[in-house]
Amino acid sequence: MVRAKSADGRDAEAKAPVSRVTDLTERLRDAITDGRIVPGYRLVQDELCEAFGVGRGTLREALTRLEAQGWISSTLHRGAQVRVLSRQEIGETLDIREALEMVAAGLAAERLTEEKQAALVEIMAALSLAEKNADRESFLVHNNLLHEEIIAASENERLREGPELKLIKLIQVQVVDYGGTSWMAQAQSEHVAVVDGILSGKRGAAERAMRSHIRRVNELMRSLPNEAFLPINKIRKS
Repeated sequence: MVRAKSADGRDAEAKAPVSRVTDLTERLRDAITDGRIVPGYRLVQDELCEAFGVGRGTLREALTRLEAQGWISSTLHRGAQVRVLSRQEIGETLDIREALEMVAAGLAAERLTEEKQAALVEIMAALSLAEKNADRESFLVHNNLLHEEIIAASENERLREGPELKLIKLIQVQVVDYGGTSWMAQAQSEHVAVVDGILSGKRGAAERAMRSHIRRVNELMRSLPNEAFLPINKIRKS
């Protein structure tokens, strides 16, 4: 059974129609990215309506949005399921990520506010601690937060809302625990270079550092053997 998250416990159907659909779309997307609904999971409407406290019409509209954003796919006989990206699709998404995050870092260097600066410094401290303690889970969580904060600091809504960067989380869900913690030191060194460029207000330095970091990560991802990716018949069900 899929478990729904609700910040206030209220029935989502009590909201206005548009906000109900938007709210459910975001909650389902969150459930996918945090692993409660995994790639390959068949989205049974009755189950989801009960879990999230919504009607079938609201659910259908939310699923339509998620399919348009690339999070789920529909087939004639199986219905809707959380999308499982092919190796080619993963590679293409990683190429787009390199270009977009490089731009985001450069814009962040030019538009950084005091609030965003403080947030970056706080996340970097958490990453440093996680790397020191070889805490892979904490490092991954704060790694995602760092990249999200840099994108937010770019103050570019198209970057923040674009589906390509959001799909990176879907890729991460598909990749099993591979490679231990040996990669963390290099990743953190690259993070330092990116953030130093942003904090110094040097757009070119920030862009170069981010491009170098993302390109190395992308090349590493492409080099992983097939067994590093969860095959559809072995993906766990929530």
